[in-house]
Amino acid sequence: MKLRVLREFKLFCLVISFCMVLGIFVGASTSVSFAEGSGKEEHGRKIKFNVISDSHVGKSETDVPSIYWKESLEDIRKNFLDSKVLLHSGDLTNNGSEAEYNTFYKILEQNLPNHIIPMLALGNHDARWLEGPDSSASHKVYKERYLKYNEKYMGSRENEEQLYFDHWVDGYHFIVLNTEMDLKDNAHLSKKQLQWFSEKVKENAEAKKPIFVSIHQTFKGTADQIDQDVIYDEKQYPANAT
Repeated sequence: MKLRVLREFKLFCLVISFCMVLGIFVGASTSVSFAEGSGKEEHGRKIKFNVISDSHVGKSETDVPSIYWKESLEDIRKNFLDSKVLLHSGDLTNNGSEAEYNTFYKILEQNLPNHIIPMLALGNHDARWLEGPDSSASHKVYKERYLKYNEKYMGSRENEEQLYFDHWVDGYHFIVLNTEMDLKDNAHLSKKQLQWFSEKVKENAEAKKPIFVSIHQTFKGTADQIDQDVIYDEKQYPANAT
């Protein structure tokens, strides 16, 4: 499936989230192509990237989800070599274990063409319940595992603990947001992350150019799973949650 958008843009964020991709991209990839311009006439820069989600990779490369993950990357290598970015919007693994992370990234690094930038978000299956009863503990298992394997793809950040990141590719801005708590189905974005996001969407912004934002959970009012897999307002958290 290819989507080409050639129309007038006001600055907006394209949110590639759980609800949009669940059940669609397991074992296959979707290519999205964007160009600046209006009407039937094309102008300026173009970019093509792939979107995938919910791979739920297991501990072994022979697990069925792991095989589908590999086949998805092989599909990109065979059919989308002109792609510049791979957006994975979360649930890289099924349970967030060390073995599953190792399998996921081993398959990624063996099969994704080197010129394609992987931008991988945390899903609820990668984070939920891994901290135990004390979610404020400084030892955050899901963060450590994610950063251990994904840090080299995240570029420059304000500090080594930061889970959210961005890349500019061929003049287009790609942003990944991530939960900062190990909630079962929801995401928690700190005030610091939201402020960072607010500043990033203004960076070199142009009225006719989209910004691509990847996060696993949905924003309120944007999907039918309104009571689950949502990014809640901070007022719905305890006062000590930051």
